[in-house]
Amino acid sequence: MQSLLEVGDYATLFSVGKAASKGELRKSYYDLSRRYHPDRFYRKDLGDDTELIEDVFAGINLAYEEAGKRLGTEAETEPSEESPKRRKKRRPSPKAEPSKSAVPEPEHGHSVSWNTEEAQARAEEARFRAAQAKRRKRKKKPPGPQVPAAVEQFKQRMLDRLRKAKGHFRAGQAAMEEENWSKASSSFYLATQFDPRNAKFKAAFEEANANAKRSQADHIVAMGENAEQYGSIREAVAHYARAVELAPDHAKPYFKLGKALRRVDDKDRAAIEHLRTAVTRAPRTLEFRLELAYAYEANGLNRNANREFLAAQRIDGTNEDAKSGVKRTR
Repeated sequence: MQSLLEVGDYATLFSVGKAASKGELRKSYYDLSRRYHPDRFYRKDLGDDTELIEDVFAGINLAYEEAGKRLGTEAETEPSEESPKRRKKRRPSPKAEPSKSAVPEPEHGHSVSWNTEEAQARAEEARFRAAQAKRRKRKKKPPGPQVPAAVEQFKQRMLDRLRKAKGHFRAGQAAMEEENWSKASSSFYLATQFDPRNAKFKAAFEEANANAKRSQADHIVAMGENAEQYGSIREAVAHYARAVELAPDHAKPYFKLGKALRRVDDKDRAAIEHLRTAVTRAPRTLEFRLELAYAYEANGLNRNANREFLAAQRIDGTNEDAKSGVKRTR
């Protein structure tokens, strides 16, 4: 296509004969312009061929304008294979007056067969679109950061996170030495967030968190014992229940809550559950075994009560409460 434009072989370019009519030339021009219109290649990565497409399209418009002149002249001067009757129809009538809008004849005496204003407008539009495409190309955003730079940034962020994790871990260790379990747990938790794969940080957080819960639960249990001393048993139950909500890993809060519930209602089944938890966490504590046995006995569960009295007797064979309980629940 580009070679035909450079040579100027417009008849072959538009696939028309030398005596082509205005309609035939226009039809061939429309087909070519649609095929090579730059909008068809919008957003397609053509590389260096982008400017070539724009040049070809502009050349087609200019060739259409020039072909209209040349083919029109040759059609008038050279013999045509068409019938004389058809040629006669194309000859202008001697009586016909020239149109006011007709294009003036070019130099060298050649006459233009039809008005080229439309072709000129299209050529101008093609040049305008080509200029727009070049401006868009110049205004393209600069490429993003190169892969090595992005990798370096990622590494830097990871190093920053590791430094922060170590800083929080050191703060947690200092708080543990002061037995400030709440602060230690918070610091170790932050360390695990910045470095979640560090097993050492996780273990430290679990230990500090367990100690923090135990410390807080013991403080609340002490408040409950104080209320119980003043005869406020329901207030004591509320404190013990708060301590149990912390899910501490030691038995005392569960034992205190179960025993206090039995003081409110001797047949409270919830008391059995809390006392059973206390016995599970401290199975060798005589007081816990006896209190659970009494709770079973109060609810008519003599077989369970007998089992707990026997367990208490194995812990302390001289305990009279355990001996008498075994006899009662046989």
